[in-house]
Amino acid sequence: MASQTASAVPEVAKLIDDMLKDEPELARAVDHSIIWRKLWLDGILRLKLDTAPKLTWIIDSLDECQADVALSKLLIHLCEKRFARILVTAKADHHTYHVVPRLVNSLDIRIEDTQEDISAYLDQQLDSSETRLRNGILAKSNGCFLWATLVVRRLENVHGLEARLQAIQSEPPGMQDLYANISKSLPDHQLSRTILTWVFCAVRPLSLAGGIAVYGLSATNWDECLCTLAPSDHHIERFTGSSSNTSSSSARRISETASQPGTLTSVASGKSIFAIGSSTGKISLFNDSTCLEEVVIRQDTRVKALKFATRTPVLISVSNRTIHAWNTQTSKPMWTAGIQKECMDLAFVDDERVLLVALQNNVLLTYNALDGTVLDTIEWARRLQGRYGDKFKSKFPLTATFKTELSTLAIVYRGQDIVLWNYEEDTYQLYNHDTGLSDGLTVQMASVNTLLFSRSPESSLLVASYTLADLVLFDVRLKKVKVTVSKAGAYYRLSASPDGRTFAAGASDGTIKLYDFETLRVVYTIRSEDHAITTLAFNHDSVRLFDIRGNGRSCRVWEPAALLRREIETESVRTPSTYSRDNHEDVIDRNDDNVSIVTALACQKEGRYIVGKNDATVWLFDSHSGKAVAQLFKLHASITKLGFHKEHSLLISVDTAGYLFVHRLQLERDEWCAKEVFQHQSMGTGVQHSIMNHKCDRILICANDKAAVYSIRSGQAFDGSIDHEPEVSYAFTNHPTNPNILISAHRQTIRLYSWQNLASVNVENVIDLSQDLESDMQLRGVAPILNNSALILNYSGHGPRVKPRAFSIPIPVTSPGFHETKVIAHQQAVCDQMEYYIGSYQDLEVFLGTDGWIYSVNKTSFKDKDEVLHHFMPPSDWVRANPRLVINVTDLGDILFAWKGEVAVVKHGLDKDYEMKRVADAL
Repeated sequence: MASQTASAVPEVAKLIDDMLKDEPELARAVDHSIIWRKLWLDGILRLKLDTAPKLTWIIDSLDECQADVALSKLLIHLCEKRFARILVTAKADHHTYHVVPRLVNSLDIRIEDTQEDISAYLDQQLDSSETRLRNGILAKSNGCFLWATLVVRRLENVHGLEARLQAIQSEPPGMQDLYANISKSLPDHQLSRTILTWVFCAVRPLSLAGGIAVYGLSATNWDECLCTLAPSDHHIERFTGSSSNTSSSSARRISETASQPGTLTSVASGKSIFAIGSSTGKISLFNDSTCLEEVVIRQDTRVKALKFATRTPVLISVSNRTIHAWNTQTSKPMWTAGIQKECMDLAFVDDERVLLVALQNNVLLTYNALDGTVLDTIEWARRLQGRYGDKFKSKFPLTATFKTELSTLAIVYRGQDIVLWNYEEDTYQLYNHDTGLSDGLTVQMASVNTLLFSRSPESSLLVASYTLADLVLFDVRLKKVKVTVSKAGAYYRLSASPDGRTFAAGASDGTIKLYDFETLRVVYTIRSEDHAITTLAFNHDSVRLFDIRGNGRSCRVWEPAALLRREIETESVRTPSTYSRDNHEDVIDRNDDNVSIVTALACQKEGRYIVGKNDATVWLFDSHSGKAVAQLFKLHASITKLGFHKEHSLLISVDTAGYLFVHRLQLERDEWCAKEVFQHQSMGTGVQHSIMNHKCDRILICANDKAAVYSIRSGQAFDGSIDHEPEVSYAFTNHPTNPNILISAHRQTIRLYSWQNLASVNVENVIDLSQDLESDMQLRGVAPILNNSALILNYSGHGPRVKPRAFSIPIPVTSPGFHETKVIAHQQAVCDQMEYYIGSYQDLEVFLGTDGWIYSVNKTSFKDKDEVLHHFMPPSDWVRANPRLVINVTDLGDILFAWKGEVAVVKHGLDKDYEMKRVADAL
């Protein structure tokens, strides 16, 4: 950047020449901080360049810079100096680099925008007659402009339509450097090798959902405490929220708590029970009404699929190379059979006395469902090749699905038409995206992700999800396409309701959509920022939907209102479904871009709580109803911190634009309002820390790692300040017993300052933790506990492998001199169970445990870990998947969780506690 500036500004070029003559080693410096300090701060930025041309810099892919955060700070400084106008492109947004919003105009570039650019490029490069070729390149590019340009360059030496169509199916020369760069940039090289092995050995296209699921299997960081709620190792808690968006759809969540790696992999429903299988071979049977676990059965290997018989008490479980049959009444195994390849689908026929199994090696196995003997083996690929030649030679299917009422198996091969095989008559038909029944002579440009038959016995409908993001509905009796929905979404998981009226489609972004099976009309949408959908299943009466996502830690149970209120004529399943007006209005269609995310929480009085959001608004809510009482005010940018002082009814609010406000909350004419009493703006880093003294007449504000004290009444700063090292984490709190003293806690030191002028009290307390902290462990917070008789220190690190730590220490002494403060040893047993200190409620100290449970302990029993009370475990999404924990406890004992755009209120969450026990045979 300095070199390019020199080429445009002669004064800069002369300065750099002079500096290199004095310090030639500067040209060989590899430390960016040296170049920034000497070349820029002490050199270029000191020049008077009033007559120099206005510079514009374009920096592409900032995130690919190894020191991108440091570079972003440099760029911010240059913007503030008005040295240049800067255009930056990056995968991360400006919040990642802690850029003050007022300095930035940002624009999100969607993959659809890039696809439009690629489309315009192809229109310029290809003849208008090459529509098929153009559409094929556009579909496969998936937003990668480099790939599209390399393919077009390659086609310059390829002639003939078929040859050119074939050429775009393989990778063009030139992509290797991109792949190599991506591989080298991955931090976990072992993971990189594993992923590349999956890609190389895969026999079917790998989806993002599949990658997430497999990655979850190899995670080794699930070393949580193995504890269980008696009498079951699964539990369900009910919660109320401040928003009603999902209250009608999300019924329950079933979670696993384990000390060993393991994930949920499959789910199926019977008449009065449902089963969930895991990667360790555990199969849990649940009561369909209560969602409580009743029976556990086990097989030796990962459970890939489950299927219940409808008339007999039989459950089939499938692993990679084995099929097991279980009697659900006795929980005993009936028979076991080996298979050569992975099972794609299975079905019961002949009054459930026969089991059909379609394997990935083009084989249909027929078993006696009672004893597991093989009745027949058919290789359908040989006869398929006999009719269509080399089109299917040496190819293995990606997926398949049965329609036993039509004696049909629908089979998907990569890049080919859908094959419909009637296994009773041994006849074949091909279906393509555009026309339905096909002669198989045309080249198929669209590939099928997955497909599904309606489960209604009289129906002949087949729905297919294509890689072009199209949904196509076929009527296989009429042999034609019935409905096509373009750009519906790239779905990799489909599930049909037993009544045949609905199917669920799961996308890689976590969205689930319910479609009417006869019209492909969307009847319900559940949007989520959670992991991709890996498993979907309806319950036996079609009113509930189960889903398992990529992390495999829980199974959600949904009760969408659309499944309960659909008005369908009963005299004919061929009559299209009709819907009430209310049903359409109840569709959940949450646009994540328009949802205001909760970013800060504070508790007021009498159960009321204050919410700050990323739209800069601050609200007052009532925990009794979960409804908003009033919008108090709006700041300039996203709210980052809230703090409420109950004695003086003062609220501190901080936003990302560097503004800090203090408001007094008061009730006027039965309406809550906020009166501003103080405001301050900090440039650079914005407000990092803030705290008021006991009298609430002074406030400490820390910005740019420099702390100063201001008068609340006049707004003026007092003399004195505290400088902190940016590399060392720190936090502030008031001295519990001396109102004139401020405590500044660093990684392993405590310093005391006067609230009058921030003068040091000449006291330094070194904390002896009696054990070493990991190098990247940072101090997260400090707070007085146990009726102001001790301080709790919370530490956390980066990444799931670094366990949070907590320590309690005595209140620091205020006598001058050097003091060594030791951890209170007899309280450490309780601290070792603590991940996040929440607050005090009556005689209890409340905290989030390392195993994900909400704990409390009586202040008089803080030393005894056996006295710790286990109250409930919140859904893992609220805790493990939350990048910034925001949890609080009200003066009524309600526990508040901020999760995306909502606040979940667990009413009287501390009233009940559970006895815990160890489970030796848990997952």
